[in-house]
This record gives sequence, structure tokens and C-alpha cells, in this order.
Amino acid sequence: MRLGLVYVSGAVSLLLVAFLAMMVRAYWLGPGIDCGCFGIGEAISTQTLLRDGALTLLSVGVTVGAIVVRRGVRRAARRRRSQPEPDLASRPATWRGHAA
Repeated sequence: MRLGLVYVSGAVSLLLVAFLAMMVRAYWLGPGIDCGCFGIGEAISTQTLLRDGALTLLSVGVTVGAIVVRRGVRRAARRRRSQPEPDLASRPATWRGHAA
């Protein structure tokens, strides 16, 4: 997994959270703003907030998943580096694939 997924998904999630916060504020104040999220002429409503909130949660979930996977990959790499290399010279010749 590339490091970029963590940064890009994090940036997108932050933008969506900020956008959703502005939409909630506009809905709360009640000026009837047209958000234009999924087409022209759609005023901010409860349905709009729920839909955009679900998309924001999905984006945050992708970000958290990317972070968790990245940490798991790092831990596995650390474990592999900390294990000693097997000493092939001390093994029997048959173990190394040579006939005795």
C-alpha cells in the first residue's frame, strides 16, 4: 500500500467534514441555500445532510482503514527485520537440498 492513500484519503475526509459542517450550519440558520451537491435546484434538506453525512463517514472509514493497514504492514516488516537469518551452514546437507 502506498503512503499516498493515507494522505489523500485524509485530505478528502477533512474537506468533506468541513463541507458537511458548513452545510449543517446553513441548514440550521435556514436561508434555504441550494447546495448543488447532486444537481441544480436542490435545497439543503435533512435528506441532503444524511446523504452527505453517509459519504463523509465512508470517506473517514477509508482513511482509518488505510492507516490501520499501513501500521500492520510496518509491524510485519519490523518483525521480519528483527528475526535472525537462519544459519544454513549448521543444517545437514540434505536440508539444504543437496544429497548426502
